[in-house]
Amino acid sequence: MMSFMSTTGASVTQRTITLALLAAGLLLLWLIFNSRWIERHMNRVIAWTLKKFTDLDVRDYVALLELSNGYAVSEMLVESTDWLAGKCLADLWLSDEGILVLGIRSSAGAFHGSPRGGDIVSASDTLILYGDLENIEELDRRRAGRAGDKEHSHAVEEQGELEETL
Repeated sequence: MMSFMSTTGASVTQRTITLALLAAGLLLLWLIFNSRWIERHMNRVIAWTLKKFTDLDVRDYVALLELSNGYAVSEMLVESTDWLAGKCLADLWLSDEGILVLGIRSSAGAFHGSPRGGDIVSASDTLILYGDLENIEELDRRRAGRAGDKEHSHAVEEQGELEETL
């Protein structure tokens, strides 16, 4: 039986060349699979193939929602000590922080897919959020009280500065 790194009859030079070729191949695969250009073209090929041979309605949601550069759709469980708990969406001004509330799942399991400003965020609700993942994580750590209000003001200022640069 012969193995890739057979020790019998192989010189150190041959093993070094074999390892170098293996490393180069792995590097090439990594570069290919991290290429945006290849991803775009493969997405087109896959979409065309699915459209041609299936009845599936295919959408590129990553591109549609621009789920890159740190942006994501995320779920967040609201706890009783959270800054969000007990407030209506209009009073939170989350869009000023660059965070959109896409939906609210109540603790009873009801889903509100188009939340309005008057909807109250209750403890044990799960929010479906869209925005910069770091901002969402910061919001998840924010606690009720003056400190939370101050963090919100700071986040709004940062978002304003970011929008001015665009």
